[in-house]
Amino acid sequence: MSKFEAYSFTRLIRTQNFEFYFILGVNDPQDFDEYWDGRLIEVLGYLVTYIKNDQHNIFIYLIEDETKNFQEIIKHVKKFASEIYTYTGLLDTTNFIIQSTNVYQKSLGNHEIVDFIKKIVNEDIPEFILAEIKQ
Repeated sequence: MSKFEAYSFTRLIRTQNFEFYFILGVNDPQDFDEYWDGRLIEVLGYLVTYIKNDQHNIFIYLIEDETKNFQEIIKHVKKFASEIYTYTGLLDTTNFIIQSTNVYQKSLGNHEIVDFIKKIVNEDIPEFILAEIKQ
């Protein structure tokens, strides 16, 4: 099972009602031998939030991989989201929707952002929210 020393979140895009983050895992150096001298940062999934009717909706999309400890990843994602969104008063910290995805991508150009997000969220996010994303 892959272990991660730390988790990181990189925001790809933010609009008034929508945010998209990459969920990143920083490898545990104990998993490597004495010749390893670097760090690996791996994309583990995506955190997507949007506001509709004054309520935060939070989706966690985890990249399918049987070697990952998804419970540990979910715990850290929930903690991050709770710390970020608690101040709004709109977040119900028990209302996370967890999905799996097979979309794995580390980087993309500006013109690909909307298509990339649509591949991940499928029909989960209302079209009018996605329409806010400017290319």
